[in-house]
Amino acid sequence: MSNSVFSKLRLKLQVMLSFLVIAALLGFSLRLIHAGVISANFKHILHTHSHIVLLGWLYNAVVVILQYSIFKKEEGPMNRIFWLSQLTFLGMMLSFPFQGYAFASITFSTLYLFCSYALVYYLFKYSKTVANKNVGSLIKWSGVYLVLSSFGPFSLGFIMAKGLGDTFWFNLSIYWFLHFLYNGFFALIVFAFILSRIKSENYQKLISRLMIFSVLPLYGLSVLWLSPNNSVYVIAFLGALFQFVAFALLLANKGLKSLFTTFWPKTLLKLAMVSYGLKMIFQVASVLPFIQDFLTETVSYAVIGFIHLVMLGFFTLFVLAVFIESQWIKISREVSIGLICIILGILLSESFLFGQSIAVFYSLHFMPNYFEWLAAVSSLMPIGFALLLWMLFKK
Repeated sequence: MSNSVFSKLRLKLQVMLSFLVIAALLGFSLRLIHAGVISANFKHILHTHSHIVLLGWLYNAVVVILQYSIFKKEEGPMNRIFWLSQLTFLGMMLSFPFQGYAFASITFSTLYLFCSYALVYYLFKYSKTVANKNVGSLIKWSGVYLVLSSFGPFSLGFIMAKGLGDTFWFNLSIYWFLHFLYNGFFALIVFAFILSRIKSENYQKLISRLMIFSVLPLYGLSVLWLSPNNSVYVIAFLGALFQFVAFALLLANKGLKSLFTTFWPKTLLKLAMVSYGLKMIFQVASVLPFIQDFLTETVSYAVIGFIHLVMLGFFTLFVLAVFIESQWIKISREVSIGLICIILGILLSESFLFGQSIAVFYSLHFMPNYFEWLAAVSSLMPIGFALLLWMLFKK
């Protein structure tokens, strides 16, 4: 990679990690609101936090991995799409905190969707040049699911116009967007990256097919809280089972062990795989009535814990492993300290969230100063991400 290309990539990394630091600070502020330390509109901050971490961080990271590690298209239209998208993310970041879902934030969200459609065009175009057909298939279907995810935000305008903002339709639209974004687009690109780096062909076709076919039925898990017909439980279980088998086959592939070669990427990969394995177990078990009762009664803790397990424990740690292995982020004392803070922050906050879920469900004593302690351990993550960002700016 030439110096000029690396300089452009470095600028992209600085932008996306800046969004990540801001998202982490917003997440920390949500903990402070719960603890009564500060006062702000919780829902507006929550929407800002979720959009910035999903789009400003993870969406950007996935697009960069696609462009530089899979397609190897260092120049061209994907750069223009990337920078146009940043304007929409900046607009969301500056509008959601003050008005939530309203004209300005919905406008910037819609503009992002049009940028994503342009990206999908090039996903289909460049996937034809990928030598590994299984990887190409995963990339094309990731584009399909990225388009499907956009139906959620588009439906919000109709839902809000009809005065249904406080009904289950609003939640289903949000879940639709989230599901097809991270179970469809993000997950398929992660698997595409892994399969593109594994030399062994063992199970690759079956893994890619199972991942692709799992996404649609897996949305059924997002509606189980409405106690639907039994057929929905069966469909949701099949989607969860497909992903579980795909993950098991991936773990059985010996090439996974040689995916990364240095200490930190190997460590982050192991933690990411543990997080994804827990996700698989939770998904399969969530069709059981007992688990549904548990989730219903502890939604403020268990569901948030699950979302953070996936977004932080799996996707974020995996992305950081790719960045470090590719030497886009150079290991230094500050970066190592930052990674330790991030890992500790994830482990401790997950322990508090799921520990409190169990305490609430079994009517045990509420943890003393729970929200204060949760805020304290959550502060480790913005510190860790800020250290990584600092090293990207440091000459």
